[in-house]
Amino acid sequence: MANITYHIDKTNECSGNTDATNFAGGDVNDLVPANLVIYLTAQVLNPPIKLPDVISPPPSPSGTPGYDSTQQIIFSATAYETEDIFIGQHTASTWQVGDSSDFSNVVYEWLSDTTNLETLTIPPNTMGPGQYLYLRVRYESGYYTSGWTGARRFRTL
Repeated sequence: MANITYHIDKTNECSGNTDATNFAGGDVNDLVPANLVIYLTAQVLNPPIKLPDVISPPPSPSGTPGYDSTQQIIFSATAYETEDIFIGQHTASTWQVGDSSDFSNVVYEWLSDTTNLETLTIPPNTMGPGQYLYLRVRYESGYYTSGWTGARRFRTL
């Protein structure tokens, strides 16, 4: 099950798969004051974009994978998949690195990145040595966003 959120504002701009100009039987301009933005959330039993999974860093039951922070670090996730051809192509990914598994403190973030869709390359010396960090990613199409991957722990050397 997943949540899909639609954003409707006074300009009739809409993100999500809906018709913002015919909202609840009327015109959105009759319903929305100029300074109000509406977010509608609906639960979907079959998420339109399959949940990605982190490939690298790999899961490590015997220890946390270590990356030399003075070298280039490459993270990757599974291929973009959808249940329906009308969902759209993979247009962007959001990558987060946090210092805890709940991502309450995000230390690096690539928002709606249109270049690093399934692989993220971190330049040398971007992340300091001696840190335990967590990685997650989610995918976006023109209308939908997947859920987050599970947190994948890694460390920098």
